[in-house]
Amino acid sequence: MHHKLATTTKDKNQFMTASRKNRAHLVIILFFLSILPSCDSRSVTNQETEKIVCFFEELLLEHGGAFTLAGSKPITMEPLFSKEYIEKVTAFLKEHPEIPVIYSERYLEEGWEAWKMAKKPKTPNFVFAEIPLSDDRMLVFLNVAKTDEILDRYYDEFRKIAGRDFVPMEVIGQLRQGRTDFWEKLLLDHKAKGILFGYGYQNAARFSENEKTLAASPSENNDPRQPADCYLNGKPFRIPIFAKIDLSESENLIARYKQERERIKGIYEGKDFLKTTEKELSRPAGGFGGRLRRSFFRAGLHRPERQD
Repeated sequence: MHHKLATTTKDKNQFMTASRKNRAHLVIILFFLSILPSCDSRSVTNQETEKIVCFFEELLLEHGGAFTLAGSKPITMEPLFSKEYIEKVTAFLKEHPEIPVIYSERYLEEGWEAWKMAKKPKTPNFVFAEIPLSDDRMLVFLNVAKTDEILDRYYDEFRKIAGRDFVPMEVIGQLRQGRTDFWEKLLLDHKAKGILFGYGYQNAARFSENEKTLAASPSENNDPRQPADCYLNGKPFRIPIFAKIDLSESENLIARYKQERERIKGIYEGKDFLKTTEKELSRPAGGFGGRLRRSFFRAGLHRPERQD
């Protein structure tokens, strides 16, 4: 199945309503073409498996999800484009040939649908969820232990943004159940997103304060037209991409992510990519007890008595 997708580095409505003079300064359009081969001679199962492999290659290697799976990045989030949006942007680009276009492959939407339908392992330490944000539908991949830790560390910040007290493990459990109200508030806030996505507290705070005027270089080259710094399973394997606003914090983060990348490469080396990913996803959760107790205390709540 062939389909065309597009995304921007800024809000798409801001782009489409900008003047022609200013439009080129707002964004670089990434125009994606899904080229999963026609598989008349293969079974449906093999087709779906290939879609899932492509989905995880893109989510983990291109968008930083490997560092949520086996590193220190609490959450990875990516947009899921609707058919209507695809058609709208495709038509818009045809009308505006002056807009720079970068071609790349994209499998996220098809692969996500295939993964939802597949028989898959239990993921006690990870949550996959769809969250509506404004007019967008977002795919969230969350590491339970790392997110519990970061919500506890910056509890007062997140409480202020959410507008209420909360228990980290409780709101993580709500997300697993499809209850997204708390998360919609956090993930619409630039500071909260930066912290949760592992971009650094100072980077997130300074971007949130001055997002319109800050100019900063990215943590690593992510231009698909150029060779990547690292490859895994034959695909570019990038560290999380963020703006280096606080240079000291950023350099420390980059060094840590590069160390984690080498360790993750070791996990996958010589092994089947999908089977190894599923094995990592099925790792047992643990280590929440102390933080859970502190969270109940902070929120002014009482843990229910154990019923034996």
